[in-house]
Amino acid sequence: MSVGFIGAGQLAHALVKGFALAGVIATHRITASSPDKDLLTVAGLRKMGASFTTSNKETVKKSDVLFLAVKPHIIPFVLDEIGPDIEDRHLIVSCAAGVTISSIEKTCPSVIQGMFNSKAPMVVGGFLGMAGIMMVALVCSVVLNRHIPQSHASYTPSSDEKNMMIEILDSSKKLIE
Repeated sequence: MSVGFIGAGQLAHALVKGFALAGVIATHRITASSPDKDLLTVAGLRKMGASFTTSNKETVKKSDVLFLAVKPHIIPFVLDEIGPDIEDRHLIVSCAAGVTISSIEKTCPSVIQGMFNSKAPMVVGGFLGMAGIMMVALVCSVVLNRHIPQSHASYTPSSDEKNMMIEILDSSKKLIE
């Protein structure tokens, strides 16, 4: 699995740091993009081993799970740019507050909403908070080759899926402890 971030600011930096600290994904499997290559966070991402590009399309091509980590008013421009490159294999995580899933689904069919507190991954003792939960959910989704539906109430996992998710969650807890 590979992970991409459209946006390389504080949120992307915090999530990558959290994922790296937890051992959830190797940083060489993470790509971030931003038009501004001089950001301090870009230097931090590179230092952690993540790839960086100024091309959002390149990030999309290299990623299975794609975090939209830009300001809400930038989302329509990003979707216009990357929409034609989104494939069935992509799982999109919107980190933009106030942007509806339905507006993103017009361009990207497999979307989940993630509301992240960029400070959560900095708490090493308790690790990740919501970001960790979301990454586990993403891993479960990708491993099970199922996307998490917008209406969580309409989806009931099979017993095999539940067992696999429990195994993944148990493994994640061991990484955190």
